[in-house]
Parts: sequence; structure tokens; C-alpha cells
Amino acid sequence: MSLPEQLQKSMTENPAPVHAEISVLEIELSGLTMSAKQEEWQKIGVQKIILHADKTLDSQRVLEYARTLRQNGLQTELLIPADLRNEYDDPTGLRLFCRAGTDAEVEELCNDSKLCGIELIYTGADAVSDFVKAAQRCKAASLEVRFGCSDAFINASLEEIRKIADANERSPYPVGMNCMRAINSCFIAADGEVYPCQGCRISMGNMKETSLHEILQNSTVFSFYRNFREQLKKPCRDCAIFGQCVGCRGRAYHATGDFLAADPACPRSEKEHDKILSLPIRDPANYMPHKPPMLMVSTLHTVADNLCETDCTVAEDNPFLREDSTLHPSAFIEIGAQSLAFLDTFLHPGKHLNGMLVEVMRFENKKEKIKVGDTLFIICRKSYEMPPWSIGEFEIFRDHANGKPVAKGELKVCQFSAAEKP
Repeated sequence: MSLPEQLQKSMTENPAPVHAEISVLEIELSGLTMSAKQEEWQKIGVQKIILHADKTLDSQRVLEYARTLRQNGLQTELLIPADLRNEYDDPTGLRLFCRAGTDAEVEELCNDSKLCGIELIYTGADAVSDFVKAAQRCKAASLEVRFGCSDAFINASLEEIRKIADANERSPYPVGMNCMRAINSCFIAADGEVYPCQGCRISMGNMKETSLHEILQNSTVFSFYRNFREQLKKPCRDCAIFGQCVGCRGRAYHATGDFLAADPACPRSEKEHDKILSLPIRDPANYMPHKPPMLMVSTLHTVADNLCETDCTVAEDNPFLREDSTLHPSAFIEIGAQSLAFLDTFLHPGKHLNGMLVEVMRFENKKEKIKVGDTLFIICRKSYEMPPWSIGEFEIFRDHANGKPVAKGELKVCQFSAAEKP
């Protein structure tokens, strides 16, 4: 039996493992999300639902929906803006939380007996003192305190986070400590997009097109976050409280472009921030065993869920050049394979993933003439992975992902080992 035949047999007999289980689901309510199948959520282990409602929704319909979830055995919480709390005057059987951004708002909410807690919204560097005061007021009133994933928080600097941390002894969320939202739950936006959490806006799929179970089953981000002890990068992974905390995943992704990076605004790793890499990555030789002139891919621009973007500038000594100084079509296959290798090693820091191209399953070439000095942009997608086998698709463009691709294909790859980098 040939190696490609062995690969096909292995994939047929040993489908990819399913680990699509979460305990908490946060939902931004809309007509779409309220029509989702509740039975599916319970099948993947969901025990608690946190519903985000706003003024565009009818409060009675929201309450009716929340009670239905509760009657079906799901712990249900409602999160609403502070100015809507009078519309939710009978949340019997539900846990009601309000969003608040100032100490004055919190002071007023503390007198509302139907509230279980408050989600504090950080509004920026000029509001640090007020934010801290509001948090302390909530604790004094024995209200549960949560910290919202506002844009200001996701973009907060190390100095801002340190001030908040210093004012709140072991404050749970502002410094990333004890926040495991991206690890234990996921967030469904009103348009059906599914994210690891409200702050980490890296799409894993859309419920308009795919079931939540299938989205989670096929998501690299979801899989890596569930296996965070092995996957998150240093210096976060070397922290004394790693396991209780994973930093703010939203801030890490927003600041670096890498969903596995350490949180760059965490004071605990302040002295090691030089070890936190940000995309784009322009040193492919540190990620692949290839050497020039065979090494053709030059930059890793973005990494998303099962997806990456790279580029390649055709050099004068490129081994795939023909006599007329145009690129032979077989070069596109190698460029696609190198892009996949770049992605794999970036996601597994400290290791070179040695392997081989097993089969070109599909290849299309538009026969455009690519010359020395031309820059190509590559989009790669992982469509299947069951170590040591994987399948990836690639598209190559002359312009940055605009227009029609000059070549595209699908590759089967086998990775033999993960050797430590020298």
C-alpha cells in the first residue's frame, strides 16, 4: 500500500477526536441567537448561560426566553445596561447583572435588591481611580463583581493595569488573574459569530452556517485554548500562577496578533516582555529547516483560526526559475507547503516540525508569468489535522488577497517529529 493510500485509510478509520465541550456560554441576544437549538448546547456540556441584552430587545421576550432556558435545566444569568434595569422588574429565578462604568452608577445600583452583581466597564486611563473606587464599592455591598471586556480594557497599557492591580489586592480580572473565559466558555455575537470570549475577537465560525458543536470541534483556537497548559507561550507559561490565570486573551491577541501570546500588559511578566513576539514575523529561518535559496516564504503576516497569511518575493537565485526568469508552476506547491510549515512551527514555539509533503491532492495554475522581484501573497487554511497527518489548502495572489488567485491547491502533509530548536 502506498503512503497516500495509508494516509487515506488512517483518516477513514481514525477520524479527528472530538473535544467540543464547554461549561459556560455567553450570548449576545438577537433574533438569530434566541432561535438557536438549546438541546445542542446541553449536548456539549453547557451548564450556565449568560445572556447579554440591550435596548433593542423587548424585555418581556428576553425574560421569557431566559426562564425557558432555566426550566430546561440551564443556570441562566441576565446582563443588561444599568438604565434598563426598571424594565426587568421581575427577574424571579434568574440572576440579574447590570453594566456600570462609573462609581456614581455603582452607588445607585447598590440599592437595587434584585441585582446579584455588577459588570464594571473600564473606560480609559483617565478613569482608573473611579474604576477602582467603583470596584471597592461593589465589594462593600456584597455584590458580585465582574470586569467587562471593553475596548479601553483590551487596549490598556501596562501602566494602567499596574495601577488597577496595586489598588485592588489580587483583583480578579483587570490584571488577567483568574480570568479563564477563553478557556472555559465561548461567546456568540448577535450576528452568529462565535469567539473564544467577548474580548478575544478571533472568529471560530458562524452559527448561521454551522452548528456550535461542529464549530468548536473544528476550531484550532478552541482546541489550543482547552489544551492551554501545553500551548500558551512564554513568559505566561512560566508564571507562578499559570493554570489559575492565562492573562487576558483578548489583550494578548489584539496587541500581538497571536492568540497564544503572553499578555503584554501583565505586570507579572513585565521584565520578560521582550520575549513576547508580535506579528508580522520576518525571520522564517527560525521557524523552518529550509535554507536559501530553497526557503522562499519570507513573512508570516496574520494567524487566525485554521488560517494564516504569508508572502514570498521571488529572488534571483530561486531554484524554480526557468530560463526566461519566470517561476515554474511547481514552485507554487512548495510555497504553499512552506506557508503551512511556517504556521505550524509558529503555533508550536521552540520546535521545528520536521515532515514531508505526502501528496498534492489538487492543484490549479492560471499560467500567469511570475518574474524575479514579484511579491506573492499566500492564504493557507488547515482543513484537517490528526497528528501526524494534516491537510491544508492554499491560494496564491499577486495582490494582497485581492482578485483571483494565480494558483491554488490542496496538500497532504505528514509531520514526523517536533525536534527542539538549536
